[in-house]
Amino acid sequence: MIGFNYTKIHFWREWLPCYERWCSLTYYQWFRENGGLKTNQVKRSKELEKENERLRMTGSYVTRERLILHEAASGNC
Repeated sequence: MIGFNYTKIHFWREWLPCYERWCSLTYYQWFRENGGLKTNQVKRSKELEKENERLRMTGSYVTRERLILHEAASGNC
């Protein structure tokens, strides 16, 4: 049977199979990171974060180009 490598979990003070330990830790990590959101909500949130980052990078690039052109037009270069 796969997953029956028993390890001691000190904070629970009992022996559990590895698969149970990792399953529960993964669940609690998921819950802590996502605050109880459902999977589709988390996917949408991550998509929005990626899009927001892309737009921020694009906006900073446009601002840099505008500043360079403005300095060149005013003769400060």
